[in-house]
Amino acid sequence: MVEKLKHRVFLLLETKEHLHPLGRFFKYFLIFLITLNTLVVCIESIDEMFKIYKTILNSFNQFSLGVFTLEYLLRVWSCTILKKYSHPVWGRLKYMLTPLAIIDLIAFLPFYFYFDPGNFQEMKLLQLTRFLQILKLGRYSQVTQILNQVIYLRKKELVLTLNVVFFLLIFSGEFNLFCRT
Repeated sequence: MVEKLKHRVFLLLETKEHLHPLGRFFKYFLIFLITLNTLVVCIESIDEMFKIYKTILNSFNQFSLGVFTLEYLLRVWSCTILKKYSHPVWGRLKYMLTPLAIIDLIAFLPFYFYFDPGNFQEMKLLQLTRFLQILKLGRYSQVTQILNQVIYLRKKELVLTLNVVFFLLIFSGEFNLFCRT
């Protein structure tokens, strides 16, 4: 019975092409919630707007936190359906270290820690993690999946390119500093 429920939950959360209406609803609901969260972060950054809608925004944030936490826990619980994650402990840990699972975790985990409201840097870090929720949309986009495949297939070339760019940035900064003196 539990395995059957786990299999259904897994299919609803992980299947890319949802034939089941509930799976489609959940996919579009999460996309809508992520988009709304991005909008809320923008609204919260405007002090006047935040003061007016503080109660509504805080309630929405609590609701979103609950939904994202539940989604993550259900994904971790049901991932053992796949053969590569079949071990009850190591399989789940292996799943939790996948890029999409890490992004999902980053999207909600910081909100469970205490942040000093008077500390500007901590609050900006918290807002940055909220913008990382946009990366969760990659789970639902075929273009992102293709990009991931390209990155995986061309990772050596991309690392070399990033090293060259990093070197050029350092060189141009040093050259600029040298020219000023």
